[in-house]
Amino acid sequence: MTWVDQKQGSAKRALQGFNRDALFAVSMMVATGFGFAKAILLAALLPVEIYGFYIAAFGIATLSGMVLSLGEIERTYKVYPKLDALGNGAAILGRAFALVRRLALRLLVCLAGVSALFEFYSPYGMGLAEVVTVMGVAMLFMCQTLMASVIRAIDSLRILPRFTAARGLVALVVTTPVAIMTQDWILVLQIEAFGIALVLLLFVLLVSAHPKVATEKGEDVKPEELDDSETRSGRLIYSASLISALVPYGGRSALLAIDGPAMAGAFGVLNALVQVAQLLASSLAQKLAPDLLKEAALRGDGARVGWLERFGVSLVLLWGTSIAVFLGTAISFFWSEAFEFWAGYTITIPVLFITAIQMAMSAHLFLFFAVVSEDREKDLVFAAIATVFIFYTGLKAASFFSIGLPGYAASAALASTAHTLYLAACYRRALRANA
Repeated sequence: MTWVDQKQGSAKRALQGFNRDALFAVSMMVATGFGFAKAILLAALLPVEIYGFYIAAFGIATLSGMVLSLGEIERTYKVYPKLDALGNGAAILGRAFALVRRLALRLLVCLAGVSALFEFYSPYGMGLAEVVTVMGVAMLFMCQTLMASVIRAIDSLRILPRFTAARGLVALVVTTPVAIMTQDWILVLQIEAFGIALVLLLFVLLVSAHPKVATEKGEDVKPEELDDSETRSGRLIYSASLISALVPYGGRSALLAIDGPAMAGAFGVLNALVQVAQLLASSLAQKLAPDLLKEAALRGDGARVGWLERFGVSLVLLWGTSIAVFLGTAISFFWSEAFEFWAGYTITIPVLFITAIQMAMSAHLFLFFAVVSEDREKDLVFAAIATVFIFYTGLKAASFFSIGLPGYAASAALASTAHTLYLAACYRRALRANA
């Protein structure tokens, strides 16, 4: 077969999968749209400083959840698909419940230590109630991530969009009236946590009744056959995820300290736009991940398909969405109410253009599981370190030269671009080495 024939075959298979991938992407975009709407509505309803505190606290909770995972949730990314591929889907839920118990105990110990610390030091005026709320949200974040891992392993095409939609819709419905009535970020965070907890409980019941985890039987697989081989991988994925999270979540807290809550709020609004692309990229990656990992489990090797077939449709959808969001937000400047909203956060069209570049570079989420499927988790860590270094160096430079929001946005866009290009080079190198 000639090189041209190979490329034509890859293009044909990519086009054949377009309708399937596009349908899944659309369903996930509709589902994640509720979360985006919540972020924008809260930004419009809450004062700039109050929204800054809310977005910073949410970031702290997310980072805390990632720290407390200690790599155990990240290890499920490989273990659960392998259990399903080997006919042991019934073992997934039991392992998940045991992990939740360990995470809850870990959280209680951490909460006790943090509560004692706050008797002597209370940053940003936070008290015990605020600490308990933030740590509670951290626990819910871990449970959400674990639930998504379970769903990906057993049936990502049908259940995942429903889970994402329910989570976003409930958060939107419960937080909006509280924001209007109270203008209190901690109450908004508390009611959001309550809503997410209800959604999690509902989907635990639904997933428990799923045929793959309720009735599936297969040859027993000893835990050490999976866990021992994946412990190191899970720790590396954990380290990479935690380091990478210092950009979107740690960046909010950093700007809160560097430039005050108003700037943290503005950066949070831009992050809400970036999340549109990231959620789309993440949804497509979650569809791709089980196929890659299960194929690796069954064949003992990574996937061997062309770049066009693997990423062509996903990149078209991601870049098309990034362009559409930029054009839509730019056009909204001609509407007086929207113009006042953007102006309140000192957001301009050039800043939105920079943010659109960051949205397009969310392609690193496609490459995350691709690199994992090739057992190159070390590359994830190196990429994360480089990304964080570029981002925080950019923040420091933007602050030193008083560039403001354009400089902060450019730092995030440059860091995301470096992340994507580095992982693309690593994955390409791994494919060539294993060809």
